[in-house]
Amino acid sequence: MKVQTDELAKEMHGLGGKRSYGWFFEKALKLKEAAKRNPFKKTLYQSHLVTLKMYIQMLLQQREFLNVLEQEIDQRH
Repeated sequence: MKVQTDELAKEMHGLGGKRSYGWFFEKALKLKEAAKRNPFKKTLYQSHLVTLKMYIQMLLQQREFLNVLEQEIDQRH
């Protein structure tokens, strides 16, 4: 990956994560290490990157929904 780890961590953190920047930096390092081991060396198409970003955003929104639901359940008990 040609993107800097710091830039990747900032982008991931900016997608709505509530964890610390350090946590995202560590995940960005792991992601870059996994990309280096990727047997499919071809660059992803732009549409694949857009789709991947969309899926990540959907997962983050789902996690937020589950957090709200968990809080509501806890308040009732």
